[in-house]
Amino acid sequence: MHFLKRAIVKILDIDSWHESDYMSKEYAKYTVSIVDRITQNDRKVKVVEVGCGLGDIIGNIKHKNKQGYDLDNKIVFGAKILHPCTKFNVGSFMDVQECQKLCLIAVNILHFLDPDYVERVICDIKNNNDLDYVVIDELHDTVGTVYKYEYNGLKLLGDDFRIKYRSRRIQASEGACRYVVVYERKR
Repeated sequence: MHFLKRAIVKILDIDSWHESDYMSKEYAKYTVSIVDRITQNDRKVKVVEVGCGLGDIIGNIKHKNKQGYDLDNKIVFGAKILHPCTKFNVGSFMDVQECQKLCLIAVNILHFLDPDYVERVICDIKNNNDLDYVVIDELHDTVGTVYKYEYNGLKLLGDDFRIKYRSRRIQASEGACRYVVVYERKR
């Protein structure tokens, strides 16, 4: 798979960041394992990743009802080749609509997006879907790094969500650290 991925990155002229192997990304491996755990007994839940890139996370999740969105046509094309059993579309948060049971993954993307935009789209997703789980990465120690914003999921999601799982501290780029956090809707 790694050879194929490298070839896709080169042929499609995709940023070389996407070339790194899934197994070398601790946050990605944790996200896959924890989403597999929370969805293993629930076939009705739909797993959606926004900012899926070449599908390293969503493509490795075992659940059958899954979909990845990315804004880049070339990346979506490459993801479809690498993970043919996963549905991929060009799109973003605004394309997540009317899911009866939703597990939303937004890992390694929020810290590059404007907070007003993120708050607005999360509110829209909560209003237009039955949002059961949200998986995000919370970054810390980001001053002077490539990461523009830090988010707190409880502030972002509101009082109707609680932390279900939280990873150990995972090293991020340039000395920052991240925690992958699963938020669950309170019932």
